Amino acid sequence: MACYTARMTNTRVKIAALLVGTLVAVGGCEKAAENTSKPSGALSSNESGLLAHLPAGAQLVFGGNMYDAQRWLATSPLGKLSQQMQPAPLVKWNECLSKQKQMAMVMAGGVDGDALRMSLFMKGLTVDNLRRCAEVAGIAATADPDSKYIAIEMPTPQGPMTAAYLGVDGGLYSRMGFSLTGLGAGALAMTAVTRADLERDQAGLATANLATDVRIQGLLAKVDRRRPFFFAGSAAGTPIADKVGAVYGSFSIEDGIAFDGVFELRGAGAIDDALRSWSEAKRQVDNVPAAMSSIKGVVRAVKMSKSGDGLRVSARISNRQLEEVVSQVGPFIPQLGR
Repeated sequence: MACYTARMTNTRVKIAALLVGTLVAVGGCEKAAENTSKPSGALSSNESGLLAHLPAGAQLVFGGNMYDAQRWLATSPLGKLSQQMQPAPLVKWNECLSKQKQMAMVMAGGVDGDALRMSLFMKGLTVDNLRRCAEVAGIAATADPDSKYIAIEMPTPQGPMTAAYLGVDGGLYSRMGFSLTGLGAGALAMTAVTRADLERDQAGLATANLATDVRIQGLLAKVDRRRPFFFAGSAAGTPIADKVGAVYGSFSIEDGIAFDGVFELRGAGAIDDALRSWSEAKRQVDNVPAAMSSIKGVVRAVKMSKSGDGLRVSARISNRQLEEVVSQVGPFIPQLGR
């Protein structure tokens, strides 16, 4: 999926553009996007139960209904476009997972020095589920005899990556690590994760887990968690901590995409700079060629405003609009000609 980025000189404005870049890339609708989000307040026992399966200390958490996500990948206009850009085995893998109707997921990540670490818990899945999907997709997988651990060679456009999963109470636990040392040159090396690593993570949950993280709980309380997907976190402790603070929001993917999020931009005038730059981008949208006319609706659909916590970004994107974007943008994506 290509990302739209505006050419800006102010660093803070670049960050604001990145926060909405993905939304701009995927499509839009001409109907104004109104903020309808309402904070959901304290976490439910089910939500806390998901977070309790992840180690404490994460800077960002994301969760949602993975059945809906996999189904969307299989049936939506953007999902179909994405399938054309993915290796065929990965498409079959996602189609197989889309049939697992009890699947919910929570994922957490953070940066530690020059390393990116992500952990995830998938409720309602077993090692046997993944083994069967790997067989259907023709993906190499190695499971331990006790059916408590499986390593899968996931095909990606950048080459195979090994994903390790541990069977735990109620689902599966996994962790991924990446070295950021070569990121500037476009390289993101994946670090090996073993069964012992995963078991050590799980053993530490009794001492500290994400469900007891007061900071994450406070941010999630501000999120409208009636929607199937949510995210919350903070850039504290990362190289961009002086530019971005807390972020939180939610979205749904029924008949398109509905998104509402808040991003704390730090520094004097950062939010005003972002709003001015976005207004300028909307004024220049008429220069978009007729062959890419759907982009006009995209830019106009993204709404930005000030909120008590920072920059609020909202968008409503229908499948009809997504289909228009895909039909116009698709021919310009080299991967589709493979």
